[in-house]
Amino acid sequence: MFRGSLVALVTPMTESGDVDQVAFSRLLDWHAREGSDGVVVGGTTGESATLSAAESAELLQIAVQRLGGKLPVIAGTGGSFNIDTNKLLAQTLHQEGFHVLGFPSPTHPNFIVNASETGVPGRMADDARDLYRAMRMAHERVKDRIEVSEVYLAGYSLGGTHAAWVAKLDERVHRRGYGQKLLRALPTARRSTELDQVRDFWARSEAP
Repeated sequence: MFRGSLVALVTPMTESGDVDQVAFSRLLDWHAREGSDGVVVGGTTGESATLSAAESAELLQIAVQRLGGKLPVIAGTGGSFNIDTNKLLAQTLHQEGFHVLGFPSPTHPNFIVNASETGVPGRMADDARDLYRAMRMAHERVKDRIEVSEVYLAGYSLGGTHAAWVAKLDERVHRRGYGQKLLRALPTARRSTELDQVRDFWARSEAP
């Protein structure tokens, strides 16, 4: 489907912190002129953790308008723990009586620097241990102010996968007793052989 050099674009910003549409358009024109085979808009290198939903849509619209029919345009779908989708989920849960703590993905630069023991995200067993340790630290900080009777895990996309691994880890060490898991829009492998590899890795891994 895709081949060649697919460039993860940066997102130019003005001094005031707004998206620089003019500079972004020039960047798109340069890649089309210099022979890139496609572009990724609003990915990790494109400030996905700080872009609003409106800004991401704006960038994608500009890219499609300038490159449509010339180069493939791939939309980045990542974001920070406090993106609008997660905020809405947190607000909904809070209205139902839950206290909500949001954690960034282990793939987020802030998490890697501050909470990762290995500094290399992507191995689910290590990511789960890092998240679990951060969750325990958060609980220690609020336990004198908030009575915690039960803990539930929720995650979106890759976060849903992480939630499942953290719950499995908790079953093994018997510390928190995490209850229901809300796993939304889980990422899935495309081929059954890949799913088999995930299953086998889960079975033989030290952590979940």
